[in-house]
Amino acid sequence: MIERASRGVRRTARRVRGAFGGDLRRAVAIVAGGHALAYAVAAVSYPILSRLYEPSEFGAFAAAAALLVVVLTIVCLTYDRAVPLPERDETAGDLIVVCVLATVALTTLVTVALAVAGRQILGLFNAEALAPYWWLFAAALVAGGLYLALTGWAVRDRDFKGIAAARVGQSLAVAVTQVAAGIAGASSAGLLAGDALGRTAGGAQLSGRAWRRLGRALAGTTRARVWWAARRYRRFPLLGSWPTSINAVSQDAPLLLFITFYGASTGGLFALAQRLIGAPVALVVLSIWQVFFAEAARQVRAGARLTPIFQTALRKLAVAWVPFIILAPLLAVLLVGPVFGSEWSTTGTYIAILTPLYTAQVLSAPFAILEVLERQDLLVVREVLRIVLLTVAIVVAQLLELSALWAVVLLSAAGTCAYLIHGGIAWYALTTYDRARAETAPSRVEPSKGGGQL
Repeated sequence: MIERASRGVRRTARRVRGAFGGDLRRAVAIVAGGHALAYAVAAVSYPILSRLYEPSEFGAFAAAAALLVVVLTIVCLTYDRAVPLPERDETAGDLIVVCVLATVALTTLVTVALAVAGRQILGLFNAEALAPYWWLFAAALVAGGLYLALTGWAVRDRDFKGIAAARVGQSLAVAVTQVAAGIAGASSAGLLAGDALGRTAGGAQLSGRAWRRLGRALAGTTRARVWWAARRYRRFPLLGSWPTSINAVSQDAPLLLFITFYGASTGGLFALAQRLIGAPVALVVLSIWQVFFAEAARQVRAGARLTPIFQTALRKLAVAWVPFIILAPLLAVLLVGPVFGSEWSTTGTYIAILTPLYTAQVLSAPFAILEVLERQDLLVVREVLRIVLLTVAIVVAQLLELSALWAVVLLSAAGTCAYLIHGGIAWYALTTYDRARAETAPSRVEPSKGGGQL
């Protein structure tokens, strides 16, 4: 069985390489390779963590981490998504400053809320034990905001090696910290500390690689330039932050609702399933998205058509993903219990049920470029539909008093439908852009100087 699985993985790798050509193929390989190595580091730690922490402790951390991720998606007000777009490095540097200012402001608000009412807020998700560690949330938010901003710069700079190296460093820091804390007898706070230190390590690596060119871009930054950049790309916070935050909520709402309705232990089992299958899939999706975002931004600046690129990628990516659809459920059911311990065996069943959802997520990855087209209006529609479908699924399961297993079945079906809708909306935006590509867009002049020094 292991030999057949190995052959299937090699065939999948060859097909994925064939899905893209030239620079795109190399870029995907670099980013995906870095993310794969980062996941391998994390995966090695999971069997150890499952024996150092109880499912209830893992569930409490998963709930806190989910809330943290929701805030992190908008900690830069999504200005980090705009960093690759300007023609001039100076404007991109101004957007980095906007990201930093937004991160500091939002982190301050969240820290005050947790310091005052953290026990009540986290208690809604059975994670009140983490309330005294509000300062870890603050550290994770600041580090995460800087990491997002610098990742935007790396995407702009096409520094895919830097992105991959930072992701590996982040994963290694998380694994070492969480295992060490578990050995020392820490509870879910040790898991949260690992998360914060990992984000710090990733940001430090990116800053080291970007500082020379970014420093030149920031040399002449002024208040007026920063304000101009914030206004020029205001559609990102005004419209983009809503779908981005809704997307994060839709991703994490199932886990949060599981913990609320079925308890921290059941939530911990579901959280491990998400990490075992969702984390590697998310890395594949992120790798494809980062490369295609950079390429799409370049093609848009050149006025080129986008549809042929994505049409070819979707077709070949679908073929490449076939082995995953077959092997993931089988290996999960057979191996999760022996590897992680008998108390975690239900996680394998959850993975098998969730396979269609994650397949749809991967196939929709090349189309997650609506920000490049500045169609944040469609992002709002897409994410609202998804969160409604997922929320209805878990609420129906609770109202009908279904077991956790059947709740996962409903969530998988709802999520699969949501990603199909996602692909349809993105395809509409792409074809609309291609039809209008011959029209001359209004020119936007970026200022070179202005205002007092920041």
